[in-house]
Amino acid sequence: MKVKTVVVGPLGTNCYIVSGDAGGTAMVIDPGEDPLDIIDALEENKLKVKAIVLTHGHFDHIQAAGAVKKATGADVYAQPADHVPGTDKPLTDGLKLTVGGEEFRVITTPGHSQGSCSLVGEGAVFCGDLLFRDSVGRTDFEGGSMPELLASLERLKELPDDTIVFPGHGPDTTIGREKMMNPFMTRGGC
Repeated sequence: MKVKTVVVGPLGTNCYIVSGDAGGTAMVIDPGEDPLDIIDALEENKLKVKAIVLTHGHFDHIQAAGAVKKATGADVYAQPADHVPGTDKPLTDGLKLTVGGEEFRVITTPGHSQGSCSLVGEGAVFCGDLLFRDSVGRTDFEGGSMPELLASLERLKELPDDTIVFPGHGPDTTIGREKMMNPFMTRGGC
């Protein structure tokens, strides 16, 4: 699996372009802003977008989805609970997406928003604003819930420790590191 990170917008959202070793198809995850930067990265790597996936419906993760769709013709996927305008297909728990020979499974991980979800691939998870290095996403926005977020973290704790975590903002980390260092992953009951 190849992952290219394009940091977009004033909030520094990580937009991921994920492709496999088996060819020129890709998935764009969280095209928050700066569509020209995202499209340039796709063209530079000669990638055909198969899916545009939104981990949740907050503005800093979705604003360029329409422009990327227009440029690539790819469908936009989002979890229905976040009511994202322009969604073509729903992300449901257990849905599998295959891109460039790589398979990704959707798991619903609410807490940051009602419709937050994560994509789990071989050795990697793309989790939006659920889990960050040493922290978690906010739960004080409409639809946020700390009890739901903690339950969602339990789902991520089931992944192997060497699983790379690709968060919505900031640097990559691993499940194992977060189990040891992140107070939201180490506290009792989580």
